[in-house]
Amino acid sequence: ETTLPITIFRGREKCFEQAAVADTVIVDCEARVLSLVWRVEVAVKKHISEFSMAWVGSPTDAMQRAYDEGRGYVRAAATVTLGGEH
Repeated sequence: ETTLPITIFRGREKCFEQAAVADTVIVDCEARVLSLVWRVEVAVKKHISEFSMAWVGSPTDAMQRAYDEGRGYVRAAATVTLGGEH
């Protein structure tokens, strides 16, 4: 399963909300890296700055609650650990 829910906002309006399917796989054997690419297309009315926010993946309960209540939400950056090292 390679679908990824994506929601893009123009102001407070959801202008794109659907699951995208990975369409490109890039394998770099030397670097031992696998990359997946998901693409979505949303029309720009005037300027790219009209897009206010994007959710990549399902929103957390806190993100959804903040949106429903008209509040801002800043998600903490995730920490990635490889090989069990911290």
